[in-house]
Amino acid sequence: MGIWEVAIDTLVIGTMTALVILVTGVIETGTAGAELASQAYATALPGIGGLIVLLSLVLFSYTTMLTWGFYGEQSFRYLFGRSTVMPYRSPFSALIFIGAIGGLATVWDFADTLNGLMAAPNLIALIALAGVVVREGRTFRRARLTLSDRPLFAVN
Repeated sequence: MGIWEVAIDTLVIGTMTALVILVTGVIETGTAGAELASQAYATALPGIGGLIVLLSLVLFSYTTMLTWGFYGEQSFRYLFGRSTVMPYRSPFSALIFIGAIGGLATVWDFADTLNGLMAAPNLIALIALAGVVVREGRTFRRARLTLSDRPLFAVN
């Protein structure tokens, strides 16, 4: 299911936002990021456009913090044991606070660096586990074929 979120977010929402920016002509204003998207939607949908972008950003940032916190907790629990979850939450919470009051450029640079560092072990794991993924995919397809031979409803 996770891949669908990425596909929908990137293809549908990203394309829709880019088209609104291009069609409204606000790209010529010299702004960037969320401000540019907000101007574009406010131009296309006067009165409510900016509110749509604001609500979207609030929901996206809140759910991102929740999921990254959860992923981090699960990773720490798996790697170091259950007792490390509470010590993980303290620096995570502190970084959320710093991110909320820190300079925007510094916060984005820090987040980009950590995302880059997060990619390295994931790429190593993908390469190391490629055989397992292929084997599990074959097992799944075989089980799915076996299930498709059965009737949907059995009548006794």
